[in-house]
Amino acid sequence: MASSDAEVAARAVPLGPDDPRELGSYTLLGKLGQGGMGMVYLGRSEKGRLVAIKVIRTEAVGNPEFRARFRLEAETARRVARVCTAEVLDADPDAEWPYLVTEFIEGETLARYVQRNGPLADANLEQLAVGVAAALTAIHSAGIVHRDLKPANVILSPFGPRVIDFGIARAVDAGSGLTGDLQQLGTPAFMSPEQIESQPITSAVDIWAWGGLVAFAATGHYPFGDASAQVLLYRALHEEPRLDDVDPALRPIVWLSMRKNPATRPSAQQLMLRLLGDPAGTGPDAAPAVDPQDVTNVLQGWNLPAPASTGPTAGIGGRAAGAGPAADIGGRGVAAAAAGA
Repeated sequence: MASSDAEVAARAVPLGPDDPRELGSYTLLGKLGQGGMGMVYLGRSEKGRLVAIKVIRTEAVGNPEFRARFRLEAETARRVARVCTAEVLDADPDAEWPYLVTEFIEGETLARYVQRNGPLADANLEQLAVGVAAALTAIHSAGIVHRDLKPANVILSPFGPRVIDFGIARAVDAGSGLTGDLQQLGTPAFMSPEQIESQPITSAVDIWAWGGLVAFAATGHYPFGDASAQVLLYRALHEEPRLDDVDPALRPIVWLSMRKNPATRPSAQQLMLRLLGDPAGTGPDAAPAVDPQDVTNVLQGWNLPAPASTGPTAGIGGRAAGAGPAADIGGRGVAAAAAGA
């Protein structure tokens, strides 16, 4: 059951003396997390709706190219269909500190849930795989590549998994002079070979990350084991993912999604078709549209076991490379859907 607005606000981290109290027409209520691209605040709109507000970190704000691309990417993100994603509501690329506003979604991140409770059970694992694939289908259909899909960017809401943090990664990467900062603009445990080698980025990087994310949810371990960032990057380039403990029903499609050659991976739509029982979904020319009702049907009955404890669970990713799977600043049971963390 979702908490009341007052309960959510009470569990956010209090604002510090250096934090703003207002951004545009939004009143800030507390801090939700800090990721590679900036700080995330809990806010309230003029109409009283709770929102998550991402304020871009200082390295990018003085770059005119960043602001121009931020504007374009934010507008594109607002066109993403609301299928297992967090809706992008507003953005101000011209503010002193550019910010982006999304709907607030309460729930634990996949990273935190697995850390506290272990791998997902079979039914929940299938629902997660379908929900995240559906989100990628919506994101890619809008012409966006997520670029940093990982367990900390999937919220396990009361209504199913929700993918967050899409829409401005490309703007920060291209406009801030920070290209190649793997700890900030990518997570080594889920980075594809072409990202590691600075090859052209396509939607196939998200398919690779989907496979790694599902493997993590199924086993509680990274697809290339636990090691330093450098070792994980080497393994992604030269070794096969460790999928022995992945549910046999999902293992083949996870393996397909993590092929080294991006051209041989299925698209998000093909993932969906395969997961929904259409074997033709793995073919290169598969084109049938995915019916959102099919996704809704799969997510019916979504009900995760209760968490084992009530420690901090704010779900804004940004853990340093090579560290454990969760990255929180102490949201006390609150996770936010904030694009671009």
